[in-house]
Amino acid sequence: MRTPSSASPIGADALAGTVRALLRARRPSGGDLLISEHGLLVPGLGPGNPGDPVVAAIDDDENPRPILRYAAGEALRLRVPLRAVHVWIRRAPRDGARFRRHDRMSDADQLLSQVLYDHLSAAEADAAEREILCGDTPVPALVELSRSAGLIVLAARAPGGRGDAVGSTAGGLVGRTYCPLAVLTPAEPAG
Repeated sequence: MRTPSSASPIGADALAGTVRALLRARRPSGGDLLISEHGLLVPGLGPGNPGDPVVAAIDDDENPRPILRYAAGEALRLRVPLRAVHVWIRRAPRDGARFRRHDRMSDADQLLSQVLYDHLSAAEADAAEREILCGDTPVPALVELSRSAGLIVLAARAPGGRGDAVGSTAGGLVGRTYCPLAVLTPAEPAG
């Protein structure tokens, strides 16, 4: 797994400052963040449920490899299933335009299968549970999913993305998930 370098757009320490502020705003009694070379662990509203899967929240950005590798390692360490999840955002096409994301749920299913086999061993990809959620935005779907997860893993905003350094999905989940949340530093852009 990649370790943050000085060329990274945001490192774990900078990410932690932003996430601490979000956590304090949502839960004044918040809890402490655990910072590692990969990112940070944000406490959930509960401890998570032993035996529940580690969830890798996958999107179509530059981050699937670090998310999947970290989540697979945690699932192995905790001896629980790995579940790869993609939130399919259903949108009505405007003026016949196709969206950058996925027009059909089958596109989301194809994305999920492709990233699993691109970034995990065949045995790990075969064993991973897969789930596609549907929603207007990823945050409510992932908050609800956190009720039946031991840990949710996702990355901060991809380099070059719009918005703050944490990103709308990770930022929206901080302090709202029922299980712990691992927010990884963003991956370097592909060459």
